[in-house]
Amino acid sequence: MEAFGYDKKDNEYNKIIKLSEVTLDCNKNDLDKIIEFLKSVRQDIAEKNVEDGSHWHYRDYNELWTKQESDFIIYLDNSTVE
Repeated sequence: MEAFGYDKKDNEYNKIIKLSEVTLDCNKNDLDKIIEFLKSVRQDIAEKNVEDGSHWHYRDYNELWTKQESDFIIYLDNSTVE
């Protein structure tokens, strides 16, 4: 697994940054929603014909998400499966 991101000030998403560490600042409710989101992604992968490069945005899953928050994206990379 690798993590990538953008500077919050990079509104055009011009420069992707490879991250060595990721910290999620969240409360218990946020954590519960993230867990539900990850379970939903896992279920999609198990039940659908999902292709390499498919991705899911937390912002699309969480109807309470706002632009002040960071988006959380799961990107499927089957090339790293051992």
